[in-house]
Amino acid sequence: MIQIQIAEDFFRLQGKLENIPFTQSESWYKKSIVQNKEIVFFVNDLVDVKIACWGVLNKVPILKYKLLLINGEAYNNRVTELEVKGFYSDFKFSEFYGVEIDSNNIYNIEYEVGIRRAGFKRPMLSFSCPLTIENDLKK
Repeated sequence: MIQIQIAEDFFRLQGKLENIPFTQSESWYKKSIVQNKEIVFFVNDLVDVKIACWGVLNKVPILKYKLLLINGEAYNNRVTELEVKGFYSDFKFSEFYGVEIDSNNIYNIEYEVGIRRAGFKRPMLSFSCPLTIENDLKK
């Protein structure tokens, strides 16, 4: 996991990926910036990018904890379980007290196994319904 400091650099790297959900788009980022949210950017590699995401940083004032909320992530269809695991395992050693990932991507077994092996667990309670349907708008 590599943290990117400049938004333009991140979106240039993200543009190389096949699957970019709307919650990871540059437009969604601009909406978050207007709402005065602090954003952090991550990629798995600077040359051969296969996973990229940005998240909203939340701070707990009294305790000074940093919590990160990631809504989806952009990735290539060819991403492997080991690449997913490697990327998300690095969050264990980061400055964040907690990381919440709300993935809104189409189910991918490589992603599912990789994120579980990185140490992430399903929440005890769910406040969303992570189901997806694709419609052919040409029909």
